[in-house]
Amino acid sequence: VKYIDPDGREIKWESKKEEKVYRRYKKTVNSRERKAAKEVASINKKLQKNPRNRAALLSKLANAEQKLGTYQQIQCELATMEGSETIFIIRTSIGEWGSTTQNPATKDVNINITSDDDQAIASVAHELCHGYQYLDGRLDFSEDGEGGGNLYDQTDEIEAYKRQNLFETSLEGMSDKEINSAIKKIMNGEEYKDLPVGPLPALIDVRPQILIYNPDDERKPR
Repeated sequence: VKYIDPDGREIKWESKKEEKVYRRYKKTVNSRERKAAKEVASINKKLQKNPRNRAALLSKLANAEQKLGTYQQIQCELATMEGSETIFIIRTSIGEWGSTTQNPATKDVNINITSDDDQAIASVAHELCHGYQYLDGRLDFSEDGEGGGNLYDQTDEIEAYKRQNLFETSLEGMSDKEINSAIKKIMNGEEYKDLPVGPLPALIDVRPQILIYNPDDERKPR
């Protein structure tokens, strides 16, 4: 993560709220990746002994490898965003919902996360997923930057909600089937039902970077 002062000077923080949320998110992802890697190694070690419950262990291995791949993918996405050129501004939005928007003048992308501390990690996971979709050329913005553009479709939201749900404390104990059913219900709601189902063809790589920004500072970030 690059900390950039809006005027190019050393940054001075009045609040480190967004920085803490992002660091907590990365720490959680790293911790889960290490845990999944240990689980994969442990199961493989047991399989080498040709146990009677081999079929059950293979099923557990598949699940563990899927978890490992998911958290490795998130790490890869964040590393790519951190090393790129277009600026992402992580800031706290007003209200309980987050959003991803774009400044049409500077092309900076605003990652607006919920003000609810209990849901901040899930919120930043969802919105940064949209950020990477933009980087990957699978999502664009409307002319005013406040909404999705021609590439925005339901697959973008489904992916972001699945990412969010990995960190959503209120969903603990729910099965994958129940979670997928809940996402489908969201897609059929007023906010998303008119979106193209997708996926729509992607554009070229945009290569952004992440910037932690204090929304209390009235200066324009750049």
